Amino acid sequence: MYSYKTNTGREAPPIEPFPPFKNGELPPTDGWRFTLPETLDAAEVGELRYELDECKARIERLEASLKPRQGEDTPPQPIKLREILELVATTFDIGEQVFLGQRRDRDTARARQVFCYLALQYSNTSSIRIGKFLKKDHSTVLYSGDTVADIINAEHHRYDERLAKCVGELKTILSARSSAQAERAA
Repeated sequence: MYSYKTNTGREAPPIEPFPPFKNGELPPTDGWRFTLPETLDAAEVGELRYELDECKARIERLEASLKPRQGEDTPPQPIKLREILELVATTFDIGEQVFLGQRRDRDTARARQVFCYLALQYSNTSSIRIGKFLKKDHSTVLYSGDTVADIINAEHHRYDERLAKCVGELKTILSARSSAQAERAA
């Protein structure tokens, strides 16, 4: 038996060691598998068949959801960060050098936040790479994306209708570009 002291200094109850293994054999554990008893009655067999059929149906539904549906367009293509930057900089009337620079005034910061939000959604690029592109930390990119998501959410207390409309228009433009790129790629 093993004993130890708790963090209060009192003696803890003894711990029983595992029973010794016979002839070096491992204990009978099956992990994810399970063993069936030697005999099953008809009700147990019916339950197992029902569960098996349910699992097969779930697998078929999952496989069907992963396959592209007939008549559907090809999935949208990711958009380059430079394209998103140009679109946001033009929309907010901010030069690219200012956009990528150190300025922290409200308009420039808001434009960067919108860029981060759109880049996270449309570029298929990690927050780390977006941060390197902007010369910012990846946590700043994530925070900026969350901030814009909150601001354009009508139920949130920081809702801004003008910004929500602007972001909606930018999303429409980027979606159209992404679809056009997907059609060209196909």
